[in-house]
Order: sequence, then structure tokens, then C-alpha cells
Amino acid sequence: MQWSDEGLVLSVRAHGETSAIAEVFTRDQGRALGLVRGGRSRRIRPVLQPGNHVEVVWKARLEEHLGNLTVELREGFAATALESRMDLAGLSSMCALLRLLPERDPHRSLYEVTLFVLGYFGQPDIWPALMARWELELLEELGFGLDLTKCAATGAKDDLTFVSPKSATAVSADAGAAYADRLLRLPRFLLPGSHREASTVDVLDAYNRDGFLAPVRIMSPEKAEAIRQQFEAAERDHPEVLEKRGRSNAHLVFPFLDEIVHDPFLLDCVEDLIGSAIGVWGSVLFIKEAHDPGFVTWHQDFTYNGLEPHEGTSAWLALTPSTLESGCMRMIPGTHKQGMFTHRDTFGENNILTRGQTIEGIDESTAVDLALQPGEVSFHHPRTVHASAPNRSDQRRLGFTIQSYLPPHVVQTKGDGYVQYGRGDDVFRNMLEVRRPTGTLVPDELEMRARINDLWTEQLYDGAEKRREL
Repeated sequence: MQWSDEGLVLSVRAHGETSAIAEVFTRDQGRALGLVRGGRSRRIRPVLQPGNHVEVVWKARLEEHLGNLTVELREGFAATALESRMDLAGLSSMCALLRLLPERDPHRSLYEVTLFVLGYFGQPDIWPALMARWELELLEELGFGLDLTKCAATGAKDDLTFVSPKSATAVSADAGAAYADRLLRLPRFLLPGSHREASTVDVLDAYNRDGFLAPVRIMSPEKAEAIRQQFEAAERDHPEVLEKRGRSNAHLVFPFLDEIVHDPFLLDCVEDLIGSAIGVWGSVLFIKEAHDPGFVTWHQDFTYNGLEPHEGTSAWLALTPSTLESGCMRMIPGTHKQGMFTHRDTFGENNILTRGQTIEGIDESTAVDLALQPGEVSFHHPRTVHASAPNRSDQRRLGFTIQSYLPPHVVQTKGDGYVQYGRGDDVFRNMLEVRRPTGTLVPDELEMRARINDLWTEQLYDGAEKRREL
């Protein structure tokens, strides 16, 4: 059997030495997969980029077979998106979300809306709001549509301010006032008939509601791959500097990691979340080797480090795919609003945390998995409860975390504190300044990093009954 259609490339994976298995979202056939012979060739590989609009021909002997695909480019949305990190983040997110659709189930209306939104990429004042509305359409197609036309409690159609997570229906300001801490904020631009555009305030509402924000693309996959290669070369050349405690604050001695910490677009995002004066408390390389049993229990970042008040944000950058299989981070929405939880030290053998600290009794049914592709970042509040599972994949999971970016009124209550200026005036009078590295593994800067890491150890183990062997 055979069919021809148009579609969008959603994902591609290598198959054998020369072929590839492509996943496409087509107008009349829905989401489909097929083998593209020569899909890894120089001629076809640029066509098979996620987000590209293509002509598709699918052939197979039986309908249930994988089938062979041939593709021809109609419009290269992927190449256009490379000109803007924001566009690339939107395109990556759109492709990932479309993979939730059932296979070979047509969604013609959603397909047309998808092309409509993609047509506005390159116009950042327009497409983000369109994409949010597109996500509502996707939820509708998946059977999880929201009713934003009237209040769930009173039926009123005015002053709709919240969304009930239980009924997926809007709630008015008056009806929801007593339950505001359990309701979700309704962005005004999503109201039916609204012509208001999405704003930074709407993004902040989402971050303040959930305690995290993801995914945000800050660099291309190619750049992330180049940084991964730089890091692994540094591991080979200087293993003693990047083992165990050496994975903390590596940005103080390796300029290529320091450049990530001070990336202008990343700092723009942080500024939206915590303000224009930004300090860098530190960084950690979180590495899980293939089939590594290491895991992270449910915890909050600022439990033992002595930083108060508990404000700021951590940025977790994926340098390899961080997926469910490889042990991506998992977040419990809204827990940043509930204060500090009681943590119990376990010192578990495979627990990656310093003290193996854990919060017991977490309802994991509410957890959100933050899967990231190389070059994408997630942000989370220091009180947001999170965890991660072991890496069950065949690939190393490598993440670089800036933990954390701080506003200037945060102080260290357990002795000396060091901070690197990220942006804004020199207003961190309550901590000692750390300069950016002047070269790779400069002796004085290595000594400074060792001093800071020793301080971290003392602060993190303060009050503990024992310490791990390092």
C-alpha cells in the first residue's frame, strides 16, 4: 500500500550506517514513522531536521509495517529557527509535544493551526502567544481541553482569573479568592475573544505558580555538542581536576564553562526571574554514566547551604539528552510556596546528594518530568522539590547547573560566602567577590576554587552525624 501527504518532521534517529527512521506529523495520516533510505546522507540529512515542512510518500506491503518514507523539502523552518534561540526553543517544544499524539490518527485542524503558528516564527512579538493558544488546541485534541468560557463555581463569564486543575475550567476572582493557593493563574491573553498579547508577566506567573520553567533553548544543539566535547577533552587531560568534588565550581577554572554562566541570553532569562542585579553562587556538573545506578532523592536545594532568604533560581543546562530513560529531573509543582520541608539524611550508597537527604511522603503522581535536549535549560526555584532517577540508557547524561543565580539581598549565614558578579551593580556587599577565570587551570584560581569547595563542604555537612568519604 502507499500514500502521499505533506507533513512536519518531528524526530529522526539513525538506523544502520546510512539510513534513518523519521517521525512525521502529516495532514491526513496523522503521526507516522518510516525508514528513510540514505537518510544520513549529505543530501537528505538537511531535509530531515525537526520542524521542516516536507512532502512525504510512504510505502509498505502491509499497513502495520514500518514502511519506507521518501521526503522532499517544502519549507525549511529548522534553518530559519537557527537565527533565533527563542524560535529554536519554540520549534523544539512544538515537535516534542506533537509526539504525544497517537500514531496514524489524523488531526487536520491541529495540523493547519501548527503551520499557521510556524508562519509567524521570526516575529517574537507575535508567535509566543499564538503557541500558547496552539497548546490549548493540542490539549483539546488529546482529550484534555480546558473550558475558559465561564466560572466553574458560579457560571459567571466576567473577571475570570484562575483555572481549576481538578475541573480544567476557569474560576472567577471572587469565587476563587479563598482557594487561590490551590488554583492556577489564568493568563489574560488566553481568554476567549482576547486580543491581548502574552507578556513577561505571563511567563513569570507560570514560574511563580509552578516553581520551575522549561524548556528554554539558550544555544543550538551543535554548540552544546561542541561544549560537551570540550568538557570530555578536559576530563581526559585533567582527570584529577574534574573528579568528585572537582565537579563543583569548574567554571572558576575553565573559561568555556564560565562563558555559559555569563551567557547574555541566559542572564536575560534570569533577570526576568530574579531582577537585574545577579550574583553567581556556584556551579555543579551532574554526570550520570550509561546504566549508572546513581539517583537523586526528593529534596530542596537550599536545605543545608546556609543561604537566606531562600530566593534565586538554578539553571540546568543539558549537554546530552536528558530524558526519562537517562534520568531527567522531576519537579513537584507549587512546592516552592510551602516553605522548607523536613529532610532526613540517608547517606545512601547510590544517592548523588551530599548527605543523601530525602523528603518522605511526596506524592509522585503530581511530578512533572523536565526532559531536555542538548542546548536547552530548565530553571527552578531553590525551594522547589525535585529528584531524578538512575540513567537506564546507553548514553551518558551530562548536565551543567548554575546553582544558583542570586539576588543581592541573599546572605550566607554559615560563615564566609563567595559570589561572582553576573550582571548589575556591585551590590553584593554581604559576600566576597570571586573574579572570572583569566585562563585554564591558573594556579591562583585553582587555589581559590579549592578554598570555596572546602567552605561548601563545611556548610553542607554542618550538623551532620557523619560525612561521606571523598
